[in-house]
Amino acid sequence: MAAVLLSVGSLHAQSAETKGRNYRGELSVSVYGPAVAEMPFDGDIDWESKLGYSFGFGADYTYWFNKNIGLMAGLKIAYLTTNQESGSFDEDVRGILPVTGLGNQQVVVNVSATQSSETKAMTFAQIPVRIALKLSDFYCNVGASLSVAVTNYSEYGYSTNSYALEQVASMGVTMPTPVPLTLKDSKTGNIFQNRDLTWPVYILVGGELGYRFRFDDQNAVSLGIFGRYGGLNSKPEGGDQSFRLENGQISVNQPSATTHVDKMGYYEIGLRIAYHYGLHK
Repeated sequence: MAAVLLSVGSLHAQSAETKGRNYRGELSVSVYGPAVAEMPFDGDIDWESKLGYSFGFGADYTYWFNKNIGLMAGLKIAYLTTNQESGSFDEDVRGILPVTGLGNQQVVVNVSATQSSETKAMTFAQIPVRIALKLSDFYCNVGASLSVAVTNYSEYGYSTNSYALEQVASMGVTMPTPVPLTLKDSKTGNIFQNRDLTWPVYILVGGELGYRFRFDDQNAVSLGIFGRYGGLNSKPEGGDQSFRLENGQISVNQPSATTHVDKMGYYEIGLRIAYHYGLHK
């Protein structure tokens, strides 16, 4: 009888130990968001980053080496918006301008702006690889992701522009004092899929902390807080000036395509909810 009781007790202990983790493989599908996000600019003028938002969807496969440690990899699609505003700056712009009594001349005009701003909306395809850690129903994931932009939309504008004639270059004349000008101008614009720029590619580092609500030994739902950080490591490589002087009129370029933006960063933090399905051995 004692042997039978010991045998039953041993089987019960093994069952309790494996309950909820009697599998090596695990599939999960996720919704990321609500989350806050930014893609801050860095360059030769001051930029202020405004909070945007992000949301996304993902799918992962986790291989559990034991009850506490696994390796997770998958695919995430993330949509992110961000807004950047600059401080004041000015540029010297060359172009053709009608000069009274002299006809069209090659001139240099100084353009001053109190501010430029750009709102970007981008979609990224991300391949995350993470170490999965679990203790009871609490979990932590840490790792890195390759993040590549697949769509790119931008709205932008410039505020309180003023213009002054500095040179009539075609005549070799430099004004002793810049002469204020009134010019027709266009101060706003938008662009979708700008192929003139190098699109952002990041190696993101990040992690997640959360808790699993388990239904049975195979099915669970988790809720966690995640974060991703990319640093200032994406180079737009635009190289344009902010302003163009054409046909006697000033027009503007997308700020992130100009020499005033050298790098763009990436970060987001928010909630992730996921459904997990365990694959039996």
